[in-house]
Amino acid sequence: MDVHANAALSWSGRRELARRVVDDGWTLTAAAEAAGVSVRCARKWVQRYRQGDQLLLDRSSAPRRVANRTSAERVAVIIQLRRLRMTAAEIAETLRMPLSTVSGILARVGMGRLGRIGLEPAVRYERSRPGELLHVDVKKLGPDHPARPPSHRQAGSRCTSSAER
Repeated sequence: MDVHANAALSWSGRRELARRVVDDGWTLTAAAEAAGVSVRCARKWVQRYRQGDQLLLDRSSAPRRVANRTSAERVAVIIQLRRLRMTAAEIAETLRMPLSTVSGILARVGMGRLGRIGLEPAVRYERSRPGELLHVDVKKLGPDHPARPPSHRQAGSRCTSSAER
């Protein structure tokens, strides 16, 4: 549900407030007082309800447009330079732009990490049988030689004194 954490009303409460004003004929002040919100807040939800927004969800607080957004041509140049494997700092220096702007654009278009951009694909190989390259190194723990005393793994004790032998 798109209701922010500090919202005074849930979407059903907003709809009930708007329904009281529009359908039941309540005054804006009475409906706002009954819902426990300001008249300004009630007016906002009633206006949206009348405009046909039946869901009455929160809208994004992000601006609808950004006046100083980087032009599409400039973004295309940044992408081309990135494909030449230039770092964000090198691109920013070349184009005389702030590093934060270049980094934000690269992240937005999905090229934030250099990775394997512009390189040939990694060489992969497959084996004919699963586990074909598996190598197991086995250490013998048993008393293979009678002259060798048992290890601490067999004896269960790490302390070895001359009295135990």
